[in-house]
Amino acid sequence: MVRPGKSLLAASAAALLLLTASHVHAEDGISYNHAALLASSCFACHGTDGRMDEGITPIAGRSYDSLRAVLMAFRDDNVPNTTVMNRITAGYTDEELEAIALYFSGLSAESGGSR
Repeated sequence: MVRPGKSLLAASAAALLLLTASHVHAEDGISYNHAALLASSCFACHGTDGRMDEGITPIAGRSYDSLRAVLMAFRDDNVPNTTVMNRITAGYTDEELEAIALYFSGLSAESGGSR
C-alpha cells in the first residue's frame, strides 16, 4: 500500500521535473526559470514587473544591450554615485547578469511583468 504523503511527494517531484524540463532557455544557456529566479533579487526595489513607481528607475522593456551594459558597469563599479547597485551586482557572473537583462528586456514597459 502506498501512503498518501509519499504519493503526493512523488507527484510533486514529477511535476517539478516536467516544469523545469520544459522551460525556454536563454541564449546563454540559463533557463527562463533560472533567469526569473536571478531577477527576483531586483523585485524589492524595481517591483516584480520592473516598473516600481516610487523614484526607482524602471527597467522593464529596456533593451537587452542597455540593461546588460548598465548591469556590467554597476558590477565593475564604473557608475559614480550609485546607491547599492554596485554591491548587489558584485556577486553575479557575466552569464547571470545577461540572463537578468534578458528577463527584464522581455517584460512590457507599459503593462507589467506577466509572461
